[in-house]
Amino acid sequence: MNSQHGGRRQYGFVLPIALLLASLVMFLTGKAHAQALHAVLLSSSPAEGSVLAHSPSTVRLWFSEPVQLVGQSITIFAPSGDAIRQETIQARGQEISMPLQASAEGTYLVNWQVISEDTDPTSGSFTFSIGHPGGAWAGTVSESTSATGFWLQILAHLLHFLGYALSFGALAFLRLVVYPAVPSQRETLQQPIWRLVNLGILVLLLAESAALIAQSASLRGHAIFDIAFLVTILGSSFGRVLALRLGAALALWILVGIAQQGSKRAVTLPLVLGGILAFIDSDASHAISSQMAWLALLATTLHITAMGVWLGGLIALLTLWRLQATKAYRNVLLLRFGALALASVAELFLTGIVLSWLHLTQATDLFTTSYGRVLGIKALALCLPLLFAILSNWQQQPSRKRWWLLETLSLLGMLALAATLVSLPAPR
Repeated sequence: MNSQHGGRRQYGFVLPIALLLASLVMFLTGKAHAQALHAVLLSSSPAEGSVLAHSPSTVRLWFSEPVQLVGQSITIFAPSGDAIRQETIQARGQEISMPLQASAEGTYLVNWQVISEDTDPTSGSFTFSIGHPGGAWAGTVSESTSATGFWLQILAHLLHFLGYALSFGALAFLRLVVYPAVPSQRETLQQPIWRLVNLGILVLLLAESAALIAQSASLRGHAIFDIAFLVTILGSSFGRVLALRLGAALALWILVGIAQQGSKRAVTLPLVLGGILAFIDSDASHAISSQMAWLALLATTLHITAMGVWLGGLIALLTLWRLQATKAYRNVLLLRFGALALASVAELFLTGIVLSWLHLTQATDLFTTSYGRVLGIKALALCLPLLFAILSNWQQQPSRKRWWLLETLSLLGMLALAATLVSLPAPR
């Protein structure tokens, strides 16, 4: 009875901490979703809210990074409320433009939507007037990306990171910890790991479905499940990244099937595939718009890999710990995984510093931008799993599992923060 009450006291502070972190993230990002995705509209011609004496011949928009057209990237509505006849839209790096033939006086509404260089969608609207404000759009407030699309993007990133940890992180634990430590009981201990990996593959596939829906929800002028528009999205740079991620998940499924037939070498190949998938993720992130893109790509790849190995390995350890066949090998499993986790923590710390240096323009960005504030919370949150890992080492074996569970929960919280971070625009 006392041990049960003690366990409740240990877990009692987890929920308040989790709620506090969630509240901080929602507070800091709730006002940020309006400019959350990564290409930011810097200026337009005509300017937002301007009143012109004569009709402009062209509408131009300039963004913070190169963008790609998707669907009808510019739609203009006349003061009557009707859409103006569409002209050919051109994209030149950070600029998109469309010729305009308009004569009626009053307020015009411009809706726009593009895909950023890092494959994230962004959209918005603004108004300008000819002669004087008036008509259906007079008083309309400018809008940007939808809140629904923003939160769906966070969910998609979270599922992807979790799927990566369950699949490739668990495989790293199998290859680097179980195989060297448990030669005689390998077959028995493999089965729970395979189940984790298969679950991870399923989560990876679900993540791409969620990402496609989030992409559609973040753009405007169509229903979320508009098949024709979804096909258009799949033809963009986002679609190509989605195809690569799906291909990696399906290739892992095939390799796992081969490995389950008893081929030890086939377990090594998926680890290489995991590195490739981490590089694909980095190539569709803030890294490609950094001033030192090669360093950002390398640091992001290593950062994703380290988190996957730490979390996936910890979940695998918890899964195996309850098995009778594991009892004789617990000390050696702990020793080997401890070294692997320590290397992952060091890698996370070093690459985190590099990425912060690359993505922040100055130290005050940590307090003045949504990206910086979430980054600061994520850095502080790293103290929680480290604290639980240290406390677990001070406990006897029967009590360690409780601290490992707390460490796992705190790492899942960090995944949520990471998913939020990659959905926000970096200051640089």
